[in-house]
Amino acid sequence: MRPTIEVDGFDAITAEATAEVERRAKTGVEVSGEGLKRELRALTQAALGSRVSKTWQLNFYGMTGGSPAAFLYSKAPAIVRGHIEGATIVPIGGQRFLWIPTDHVPRRVGRGAKARMSPAEVEQRFGKKLIFRPGKRPGTRVALLRRGKGRRERLVHMFTLTPWVRMPKRIPAEESFNRWGRRLGRFLETGN
Repeated sequence: MRPTIEVDGFDAITAEATAEVERRAKTGVEVSGEGLKRELRALTQAALGSRVSKTWQLNFYGMTGGSPAAFLYSKAPAIVRGHIEGATIVPIGGQRFLWIPTDHVPRRVGRGAKARMSPAEVEQRFGKKLIFRPGKRPGTRVALLRRGKGRRERLVHMFTLTPWVRMPKRIPAEESFNRWGRRLGRFLETGN
């Protein structure tokens, strides 16, 4: 035989406590998700501009029942990840060097973003071949172009050739993730 204890209103108390936990979870996920998205957009805008900052998107799941969750993501994940974690960029397609244009390289003409000309476009535009010399750092080279005529002729630094480039961490997102995670935990515990 098992002893049983009956408490008047126990079901109402547990239902009320469950509703309060669900309300805290839903509100906490909404507040934390929106806050984190807003902060990441601000950090990304400061580092990369408004266009990339607007790639942060936020979706909510389980908000009408079940376990509420927020899914925060970027529509430009490779760009954002590279600037959050830092990255090493290396040439692809069998190339030995990355060609980094200087300010002396003209911009392309046409619609859209005006990227700098490629080495082939520079040679074609000026009708001269690039001249290569060792760079200041070991393993690098510089591509120069003869400009001017006669006594005014000079070598202009057009490209720096390097076997790799280390991209610094420009978006300090880890601190934001941790702060908003703690904020969600406090909201679940205290309700605010």
